[in-house]
Amino acid sequence: MDYDLDEKAALVAERGIHGFALQSPARYRLTRTLGRDAPDPECRIKGNINAQGARIYHMPGQEFYERTGIRPEKGERWFCSEAQARASGWRAARR
Repeated sequence: MDYDLDEKAALVAERGIHGFALQSPARYRLTRTLGRDAPDPECRIKGNINAQGARIYHMPGQEFYERTGIRPEKGERWFCSEAQARASGWRAARR
């Protein structure tokens, strides 16, 4: 109880741990899965751009397929076939 009034004052002033909004676990999980489900079930090949700018496509079943998210605002996209991905200038993932 020694710090009760201090904690209540921080809450009212929105300082310390009360100074920012926490993201709920459900919201966090939702944001982590965005871009992982193909908008078209026929086009499930993920065209990802890595940190070095390399354009890499991931096929279902490959090692990093499930963890890879697609962010169209960064130029990443979905492909319907390997031929389409290669013709667009993307290379296959090594794993």
